[in-house]
Amino acid sequence: MNSIDLSNLLRQFVDSLLPELTPYEVTLYIILLRQSLLKNESLQSRIGKRTLMATFARGMRGERPNYETISVVIKGLEQRGCIKVGDTTREGTLYTVVLPEDVPIVKERLSVIPAVEDEN
Repeated sequence: MNSIDLSNLLRQFVDSLLPELTPYEVTLYIILLRQSLLKNESLQSRIGKRTLMATFARGMRGERPNYETISVVIKGLEQRGCIKVGDTTREGTLYTVVLPEDVPIVKERLSVIPAVEDEN
């Protein structure tokens, strides 16, 4: 896989994608990004929903999201073009993470915002 500019990836995520997602979607996107790009140096990762549930932080009531909630969050990310859901085997479901610059919402935002260099 080609080298990915993590600084640019993080900037696009925080500036353009994060404001469009729910807190659970943000959490799941980061988990899948960590499981794929940062762990395997690939945009794909095979992981089960039960493992995803165990990876989530506890909510305000001290509970982790349930199976149904995880399914809804996955569907939301898929509908927004943030992930692609592949086949499911005994080892889990194949997820492909779409980099922020390739997510339709981010592409739209980047096309209307003039490129400005960081002043920091």
